[in-house]
Amino acid sequence: MMSKLQSDYNFIEKFKFMAESYPDFTAYEEEGTDIKYTYRECLRQIEVWKGYFAALDIKSGDKILIFLAEEIEFIFSFYALASTGVISAFYDTKATDYELNQIIEQFDPDGIVTSSKHFARRDQLLYNPGLRFVMTTDSFDDIRTDSIFEKIIFSDLPRSPIPLEAPERDTIISCHFTYKGFGYPLQVRHTYHEYALFLEQACTIYPQEPGSVNLIGLPFYPIYGISTSVVFPLSNGSKMLVCKDLPKKNILSLLANNDVTLVCLVPLLLKKLANEAALDNEGHKDKLDPRLEIISGGSYLNEGLQKAIYKSLGLKVYQGYGLTETFPITFNHKKKVCFGTIGSPISEYTTISIVNYDGMLLPTGEVGEIMIKGKTIAEGYYGKKAETENFFQQGGIYTGDLGYLDQDGFLHFVGRKYPFTKVTSKMVDLSEIEQAVTNYSGVIEARAIVRENDKFGELVYLYVKVERQKQITEKDLKSHCRTFLSRHKVPSKIYVVN
Repeated sequence: MMSKLQSDYNFIEKFKFMAESYPDFTAYEEEGTDIKYTYRECLRQIEVWKGYFAALDIKSGDKILIFLAEEIEFIFSFYALASTGVISAFYDTKATDYELNQIIEQFDPDGIVTSSKHFARRDQLLYNPGLRFVMTTDSFDDIRTDSIFEKIIFSDLPRSPIPLEAPERDTIISCHFTYKGFGYPLQVRHTYHEYALFLEQACTIYPQEPGSVNLIGLPFYPIYGISTSVVFPLSNGSKMLVCKDLPKKNILSLLANNDVTLVCLVPLLLKKLANEAALDNEGHKDKLDPRLEIISGGSYLNEGLQKAIYKSLGLKVYQGYGLTETFPITFNHKKKVCFGTIGSPISEYTTISIVNYDGMLLPTGEVGEIMIKGKTIAEGYYGKKAETENFFQQGGIYTGDLGYLDQDGFLHFVGRKYPFTKVTSKMVDLSEIEQAVTNYSGVIEARAIVRENDKFGELVYLYVKVERQKQITEKDLKSHCRTFLSRHKVPSKIYVVN
């Protein structure tokens, strides 16, 4: 049976296989708590949740927003909805009302799965005309509203489990949001088969044995998070050791004390790990599982930090590259690694080209725009024809990232062509920041730029021109930004010019 599954990497069937073969293995555990689920328990709960959605008359092609953080209910709802053929959308629970309202308007969900904590004070949800229900994982005690949609607590629904089955391969099962310098989010939708193709690549180059431990410190909502932190471990029989406050924990001790075999981290957390290793007085380095693999993603990892971790831990950090539109598509791994690069593609799935401004191929070593062709690439930006035509051309996607290929086929990242960047490994649209600030009374013009910082990586600086008679301060504008923009989008420095 396993050989058949390995041929198509159907992640729901692989999860079911693990639940049947290793029912008592831990599938999910929240570090520092008593919350723990075995594979058998996860499968039962997912089938119950599929029954919940059936009771709500949710059908294939419907749209549900999963507005949860790194919680077990996120997994229950996503797997149940994917099995039904429903399009699940995900977004950051720390988003501002302004940002979330854009997502709600664009996605136009039939229902929302959330908790009262995340739902409280989100008044703009109450007036979305297409919204039929909001289902929460706990009570509505803190919500005071006379809204027109149905309010449901999942425990009030009939407990009628429905067997978990995989949808058709071309069924769209997820919607993620990205930014490309237009000043607003773009919908990217992926099929079940595209998840399977990613999984096949990942399982080939980072094989994990049932019972292995994957330390999870990434948010679930981005494509990188849900693919590497949820789908990947649950398809291998691994334990998801979920740490919700990883920046506040000693990562090195977590790796050592839990026999972790794989961890995916963003560069800021890798820098923290390097510092912990340099100050290790308790011998944690000697307790690391010899199978441990460390993967970096989310944003660019510089070669100096890779070398620092290798020097202190004797471990190579395997950096990869991908987009919301593509899944992770280039990899460094044990058999092929080069520090300072973002990996090389597996040619069976992906081809990388470097092109100039006219779309002409550039030779090895020359810098240009990175263009990707492959089987895991989305069809475009849903409902945005002009934006799709701008980036999706010639059977591939023009990424907006600049780089070059060396003679060994490794991809090197250099910078970006369009006004977007990554701050703390999260996408930031410079045009969105400029638009938010120009809405402030007395502001004539705003210009956002990116500056490199040794400690934090890329930071956003903002130059603002204001009316001569207006007394507007940096503090005023930062307060305004926090009302509309998530914390990572707020400029680090704002220069005001009369």
